[in-house]
Amino acid sequence: MKKSIFLIFVFLFFSISLFSVTWRVNNFPNAQADFTSVSAAIEAATNGDIIYVEGTGYDYDEGQVSLTKSLIFYGTGYFLTENEDTQANHYPSVVNIQFRIEAGSEGSVFSGISFIGGFLYVNTSNITFERCRINSEMRLSGWEQDCSNFMMKQCYLHSNIWVWSMAYNSSNIVFLNNAFYDGLSLNSDLGTYIVKNNIFLGHYSALVGVNMTVQNNIIDGGVNSNVGNNNLVENNIIGTGEMPELGNNNIGGIDLSEVFIDYPDGANSSPDAMFELVPGSIAQGHGIGGIDCGIFDGDFPYILSGLPPIPRIYESNISTVGSSSGLQIHIKAKSQQ
Repeated sequence: MKKSIFLIFVFLFFSISLFSVTWRVNNFPNAQADFTSVSAAIEAATNGDIIYVEGTGYDYDEGQVSLTKSLIFYGTGYFLTENEDTQANHYPSVVNIQFRIEAGSEGSVFSGISFIGGFLYVNTSNITFERCRINSEMRLSGWEQDCSNFMMKQCYLHSNIWVWSMAYNSSNIVFLNNAFYDGLSLNSDLGTYIVKNNIFLGHYSALVGVNMTVQNNIIDGGVNSNVGNNNLVENNIIGTGEMPELGNNNIGGIDLSEVFIDYPDGANSSPDAMFELVPGSIAQGHGIGGIDCGIFDGDFPYILSGLPPIPRIYESNISTVGSSSGLQIHIKAKSQQ
């Protein structure tokens, strides 16, 4: 049955990959995929290829991997049983790899992957993480070259993200519509940063940095006192943490249980749906241009469960009894923006 679902999965995505080679990675026994490890797929791939990392219930535990090719990685997303109509395959694509993203990998995209353990080192430019669940500490390093045009959007994070050992000017480092449960530290004055429509939750989720544009966020842990160092901080909702020294239209001292529908435990929703805004919330319309603060508005509204922007099967029914005409297979599928 699993094999049949995976074959349908491949058929659905054939139309979006006519001009790229696609590879399946699946470490479930006898899955008959192209590879059983992410590292083997990377070694075989060439620039522009697409690698589907399928969820199997087993982690892809592979030590250290260096990426020097421009590749696109798609996983299945996360919280696949907590939200409705996600994937027929409810296993997230869990990667326990210390990734070093090096020169040559510019243009690479990671989407719908769950990263656990180790570190993610970003040592080059034009890298995108979208709709990922990240429990691996991430370090942006412009030590050997710049790491400009870095984009993190629509992700769910439980690990610290920080700039480390930057020696080259790096511009357009952007964080949009992410849920942070740990800190974001952007302290290098060689970088410029945009931080919009994120949420920062818990005592350790403070935002620290220089050269930042900080708008439309909901920040429980506060904004560090060095916020006056060439930062624009405006139209944010601040919880019980420290208020910014400079900036316009920031509102502080807010109880976030009065902002989100099911905060802080998501008991009646899901770990990410709980961040939808309460009707009449102070965050509604408080962003720049009258948009909502938080992750569900702005340029890249958050997608529940981190479903990647490719078609997906969200329900399948495969008969276990065959006939002269073969197995009966019923599926429900959707496109995903």
